[in-house]
Amino acid sequence: MDLMDPSLRYNLRGRIILIVLTTFLFLDFVAVGLRVYAKRLMRKSMQLNDWALIISLLLVTALYCIEIAVVLRGGLGLHVEWILLNKGMPTLMLAGKLVFAADIVWNLSLMAIKISILHLYLTLFGTVMTKFRHAVYATIALVVVSGTAFIIQMFALCRPLAFFWDKMIVGGKCSDERLAYLIPNIINIVIDFLIFGLPMPLFWGLKVSTRKKIGACVVFSIGLSICILAAVRVKYILELDFNDFTYSLYLFSILGIMEPMLAIISACLPILPPVFAKCKARILGRSPTSTHKSSMPSSSGHSKSLNSAQKSPNAIHIRSDAFDDLEHPLIELQVTGKSNDTLPV
Repeated sequence: MDLMDPSLRYNLRGRIILIVLTTFLFLDFVAVGLRVYAKRLMRKSMQLNDWALIISLLLVTALYCIEIAVVLRGGLGLHVEWILLNKGMPTLMLAGKLVFAADIVWNLSLMAIKISILHLYLTLFGTVMTKFRHAVYATIALVVVSGTAFIIQMFALCRPLAFFWDKMIVGGKCSDERLAYLIPNIINIVIDFLIFGLPMPLFWGLKVSTRKKIGACVVFSIGLSICILAAVRVKYILELDFNDFTYSLYLFSILGIMEPMLAIISACLPILPPVFAKCKARILGRSPTSTHKSSMPSSSGHSKSLNSAQKSPNAIHIRSDAFDDLEHPLIELQVTGKSNDTLPV
């Protein structure tokens, strides 16, 4: 079929894009599905962070569809010269339109994911420290303002706007396109590291088992890998050839879409322990309820915890189900700071 000719017969890069993005989109749907199931197991209602993540999944799905269209219909992965000789200018213009749409949806998906993660921070730690809560709200504002500014920048990049995908328009001009991608990417990297680092001081104060700390480190390592992924994209921005954009966008495109796709998985992992605990209980032939009860601390154990809390007037000790799983339902969070309240997370 001629429609598939440029993408599947001659376009190895396009096939790689299809395989990689399809795999990660599947993992995203699995992760979000398990997250919703985990909320049911914990008998907790859906919160803003859950809905924001679902919206981000829909946006990432739309982004995936756009990228597939760029490969199948626009020749992403092929040289511009090949497209012009074999498919003509309309195909190249369509590729430019789809790339523009992808840039907008990509920014929206990252905004939704970051809002979801930051709101989860508020759910877990927001009542612990006022300064932390204010820092999270400030970061949310930064995410919204910067994301909106990046979208406005895309619409203001070329005059007329159609010159972005149709360079044959007489009198059309664009600002520095490389700079237009580079500056937002650098700002996103700074925000990513900020989001990654916000809960670290609180996290290391958690009184949890080594197993849980290892699991949390895995979650945070995925978050760190996303930051590194965004940093690596800078290299490919600098190497972009805008005169042969369908060919040079290859790795830039893959890394760009993998960022929100991995972020969705990373945002789901902290909520999934109840699912893992239930699977473990079934494998071992016992009910999650009995596991839950057997792991509950004794009243004497809890008294010791309270006594130790009283010895440290500058520590906040919280018994909470914020990190609830079916095996270890209670966690004490110790945060250095002055407070006389014991607050539920």
